[in-house]
Amino acid sequence: MNKAVLWPAIGSRVIWVSQIGPVPAEPYRTPEQQALRERYSERQLAILAMRASDLAERVRFGDIERVDAVDMAYSAALIVGLVDQVGDDAVQIVLANAFGET
Repeated sequence: MNKAVLWPAIGSRVIWVSQIGPVPAEPYRTPEQQALRERYSERQLAILAMRASDLAERVRFGDIERVDAVDMAYSAALIVGLVDQVGDDAVQIVLANAFGET
């Protein structure tokens, strides 16, 4: 099994991506559940936009390199399953908007 490190936790414990698991791919059966899923995805995209803007600000101040900041933001979207939920294009648009001015 190929394990990728998610992040080191406090102490010596390491959290592995395989321990978290993927976002369930089962389609939702009712319109109410689908609406909840869409609102959840919209909130996750808004959070990604805020965090990416924070990273873009750090790039402008010279704290980190742009490529590293974009990689961190995209990796976070992958880890939480946002790319699977809304698609790669939507995540790329959010990141392009955040890092467009840096």
